[in-house]
Amino acid sequence: MDRQTDDDTTDERLAIRCQLGDQEAWGELVARWNPRLARFLNRMINDSDVVEDLTQLIWLKIVRSISQLKDPRLLAAWIYRIARIAVTDRLRKHYGSPVSVHDETEPESQDLAMEQFIESDQITNAMQKLHPQDREVIVLHYFEHLSVAEVAGVCGVPIGTTKSRMNRARSFLRQILDSGDQS
Repeated sequence: MDRQTDDDTTDERLAIRCQLGDQEAWGELVARWNPRLARFLNRMINDSDVVEDLTQLIWLKIVRSISQLKDPRLLAAWIYRIARIAVTDRLRKHYGSPVSVHDETEPESQDLAMEQFIESDQITNAMQKLHPQDREVIVLHYFEHLSVAEVAGVCGVPIGTTKSRMNRARSFLRQILDSGDQS
């Protein structure tokens, strides 16, 4: 069994145990997921105070609604969806208007150039220049290792829209990284 399958099985078991009221399982779930949530939120918001507040709100929502999770195998997508909604709500409040929806053009399938920069400071700075919807799909796919279909499910958009956002974000990041303008 590969690592991803082990992680999925562990998540599924933890979800079931939490649904059954196992307090020890909640501690394990928080220990397992808090770093992942923090990573996602930091890449989306980049403000430690806001990330801390959002993390608490997300855990409150998870605790209150885990009984509504019908398929425990989908715990990761479910948690990211809750986090996504929290981020979207925060960005709407901060910017004062809803996030716009982009076109659905088909993306290129080559991701190699993107993967070269994943752990660099350059990409971290460049990512902050992306539109939040575009940043979100990049973070979920490349940093959180969700499939395109899973990202689409988390974002609540068709796969084509997800691919379009990924393509647009990769193109924008390539422009920024090629120009050397990460400030």
